[in-house]
Formats: sequence, structure tokens, C-alpha cells
Amino acid sequence: MKPLRIRAIEPWIVNVSDKTNWAFVKALAEDGRAGLGEATLSGYEPLIEACVRRLSGEVKGKGIAEALAMCVPHSHARGGPVEQAVKSALDQALWDLRGQEVGLPVHELLGARHRDSVRVYANLNRGLSDRSPAGYAGRAREAVAAGFGAVKITPFDSVFWQDISEPATRKALALGVERIRASREAVGAGIDLMVDCHWRFTEAMAVGLLEETAEIRLFWLECPISESPENHAALARVRAVANELGVRLAGEEWQSGLWSYAPIIHAKAYDVVMPDIRYIGGYREFQAVARYAALYGVEVAPHNPGGPVMALASAHAAASIPNFLVLEHMYAESPLFHEVLKGEAFRPAGGIARLTSAPGLGVALNEELIRERPYLPVPVPVGDPRLG
Repeated sequence: MKPLRIRAIEPWIVNVSDKTNWAFVKALAEDGRAGLGEATLSGYEPLIEACVRRLSGEVKGKGIAEALAMCVPHSHARGGPVEQAVKSALDQALWDLRGQEVGLPVHELLGARHRDSVRVYANLNRGLSDRSPAGYAGRAREAVAAGFGAVKITPFDSVFWQDISEPATRKALALGVERIRASREAVGAGIDLMVDCHWRFTEAMAVGLLEETAEIRLFWLECPISESPENHAALARVRAVANELGVRLAGEEWQSGLWSYAPIIHAKAYDVVMPDIRYIGGYREFQAVARYAALYGVEVAPHNPGGPVMALASAHAAASIPNFLVLEHMYAESPLFHEVLKGEAFRPAGGIARLTSAPGLGVALNEELIRERPYLPVPVPVGDPRLG
């Protein structure tokens, strides 16, 4: 059988809400087949398009193995997160093509298959318009009614530690705690509740929050303080406090490559790391991070706040590692989640997403719908440039 060669790669961007565009990468093989990946990076879509078009010329005529080598992340790459997102999406698309070529789903190509389904939690953030405690409670209750046994909230809008002396910031911090309490009361004690802080706190603030919410019994506290190297020891101390209270500490979602994950895992800063299939550098790099994390007893919960291609890719990656914990899903962000793809789409039911035996990812773009909803400028999800 003649090996597949790449003819081109194309960007496909679809607007799905006033907050979100999804950015897909389509790899076209010379025999007419197409593989899909996702590079969603809200606010940077024109740069994604430009990067895809530049990379298309470089990948043209290459076989899958040769093209996959181009996706390996490098610590000093000049393109930054945009280029890494595009290359990670290309990696996803190439594995999709390889699966189609040999008639196997992606997770069957990645080595040991550890599960046929993955547990999914509902991230309520982008689908939530009513940011009052009652609004949080209502959406959390709705997600549980839809079958999710775990939900995540992002309650600390407008909080940043440098502004904590300002009355408005202290008020926003107190409101965040009210949102957490309202969410717990809404879902009951049997549902896992996660809280994402988006790096807004100091060590002392994070410890204070853990102590203030001790009776709420959070499943995890996510990204409480900056993950820069000088904070690794502080994160380890926050983790120790969290663990004493029966809470996990989770984070590390934006980095690329094992080299960026290894120091924070080695520092024992987190119970759970959250590699993102868009940025990590592809499936093999995802697996490398999971293997290293397993050496330290650290679990893996893939960061997955994107569209349906990313969700499928994340589920296949999760099936290939032994220390998987739970997969994120952006709940009720857009009704188009189940419409922009044709085929075996990602459809969690009862908080579980089952993998199919379809070759590759088992889906194709609904190109007619995407053409009807072209790119529109949207804000960066975490708009404060001090975060991260």
C-alpha cells in the first residue's frame, strides 16, 4: 500500500458564541483523505490562520512520520503558544489520518489502551451568563441533572492579589466564596466540586481560601498562584495544606513539552497536572508527561476548554494513560458543539464519554455550517494580562 503523503493543511475557524471561535486544522492527504485537529486559542485566530498557511508549505509532500517529527515541541521555538497550538493540532490531524489509513481508532495506535470510556466533568464558566451566586447554583444544578457527577466553577472574576487592598477586589473575593458555597448547596455533598482560581492569589490567600472553604470539601483547587519556577516551593506548601483538608491541588495547563512539566512535578507542587492536547506538543508528548507524573503518584486531568475535535483528541489521549483522573468539558458553551462535526462526535452521557472503534477520530467537519458562521473577533478568555 502506498504510504499517505500530505498535500496541504487548512485552517477552519467557526464562530460559536460572543466569547468563542473554534479553530480547526484540516490535513489533506494526496489520496483525498482528511485528518482533523484543533488549535483553538480565542483572540488569536488571525495568527493561527497565518501560521497554518505558512506551515502548509513546509509539510507539503511529506509522509505522516516525517510530518509528525515537525510537530515535536522545542523549548526555544519562536512561534510561542500560537505555533505550538498549530503544531499540536497538526499532530492530532496526522494521527487521525494514520488511523484512517490502517483502520484503527487513534487510541488503539497509541499503545496500551487503559479504558474504553472516560469520566467527564462539566466546566460551567463560559456557558454561564448570570454570575450571581444564584446563577452559579442554577447552572451547577442543571449540569448535575444532565448526569454530571463533577462540576467546575471559576468564581473569582476581577480578583488579583496586587489589588487586594482595594475595596472592590475584597468584595469580589467575598463574592467568589459566596458562589462556591451556593454551588455546593445546589449540588449536594455527593458531587465533586472543583474551583479554578486562574493564578489570582498569593500563597497566603490560597491557604486562607482553603481554610475558609474547608467544610465545603472541594475535589480540587486549581491554579491558585503563579506557576513560575520561583513559586514551585510555595505551591508545594499550598498542596500540603490542601491535602490536610482532603483537597487536591491541580494545575499546569498552558505549557508545552515534558521539559516544562518536569520541574513542577519534581517539586511535588500538584496532585493533578492538566496537560492540554492543544499546546502540549501532540499525543506522544502528552503520554511522556503522564509517564513522568506517574513516577511521582500524580494524576492527569486533561485541560479541555475547547471544541469538539479537541474533546475527541483529549478522550483518545486519556484512554492511553494509566493515571487518568477526569476530563474537562465546557458545558453548555454553544449548541453548535454537536453540529460542527459529522460522525462519531464527543457526547458525554451520565458524565461518561465512550470511545468508538471508528478509524482515526471518526469525524469530519460540517463545512457548510462553518462557512455560515465565519470568524468574529472575540475577547481573550482570561483578559487580565497579569494572570498566568
